[in-house]
Amino acid sequence: MVAQHRLVSDHIYKVFDEPGVYIFKASFEGKDVMARLVNHLKPGDWCFESLMWFFNWEIAKIRFRRWRSLHAMGVNYIVMANSLEEVWRCRALGIPVLLMPQGQFINEQVFTLANEDRDCRYDAFYAAQAVAFKRLHLAEYIKKLYVLTYACPENSLGEYDLRQFEPKVKHADWNKRYISDLQEITSLMQKSHCILALSKVEGAMWASLEGLLCGIPVVSTRSQGGRARYFTTENSRIVPSNPKAIAQAVEYYKYHTPDPQRVRDSALEKIFIDRKNTSKYFASKVLRKQGWSTCQVEHHLFHSKTGIGKFLLKGPDQDNSASTNHNRKTSA
Repeated sequence: MVAQHRLVSDHIYKVFDEPGVYIFKASFEGKDVMARLVNHLKPGDWCFESLMWFFNWEIAKIRFRRWRSLHAMGVNYIVMANSLEEVWRCRALGIPVLLMPQGQFINEQVFTLANEDRDCRYDAFYAAQAVAFKRLHLAEYIKKLYVLTYACPENSLGEYDLRQFEPKVKHADWNKRYISDLQEITSLMQKSHCILALSKVEGAMWASLEGLLCGIPVVSTRSQGGRARYFTTENSRIVPSNPKAIAQAVEYYKYHTPDPQRVRDSALEKIFIDRKNTSKYFASKVLRKQGWSTCQVEHHLFHSKTGIGKFLLKGPDQDNSASTNHNRKTSA
């Protein structure tokens, strides 16, 4: 059993056995993940694809072909959209789609609540790989900034050197090596007054939701991809895409710290709604003949200390039965 606190790209999760129900999140074309998945599929099975990136028309063509191919195999295929805009785009092409945001699969138990009176070393925290769509230059006026980066240019010592990628944030602190430890990342977030989300187009962006679950508010630009689903007037400020507006919003949170518990709860309220809606669909459409109730589906999918990782499909030669220890219906 593998502990995972969220859906991981190019991983396959078998969440039910009969019928076989698979959830996966493929990166762009997703040829490798589909090549692995088709070996397990049989007529009557269900495939739910969580979108990694905003559903543009290039991605739409690939998903349309995927739907037609799986439909010819007798397999049900549904796109799990992160936003209503993606739902509309899928429907325009006739692709089966439901509003099932990826955020519902986060394991909120692993994110600890920040103290309201915590000692904040940084004005803002931004989890951003060194790529153009993250728009790091928009953070140039933030005085005390921490950037958690990866895929970054390196100096002669083999350390990340963010200045090589974006000189406008050369005043920032950043990690000199790749950090994967969740506790270390959470600790860095909690040393900041707010979380940044500056891309214009992306996926649903795990980092902004993780920050909210730590009780830390978000400063975001307007975006496509679904991250705004968990934003409220209590937990975030959405501002124009210019450095001064972003810096002003960050300054606001330096002197107006919202209640961390309320920030967390406002995000959880929406997560719980999404989980209930997903569970209701599975119980009424996918598992109706098996007699699962909405409460039983919800408990099965979302109430595990190891998170979604307990359903991870490891490989064709290993025991991937979803009924092994964890696929039996559990009373709510």
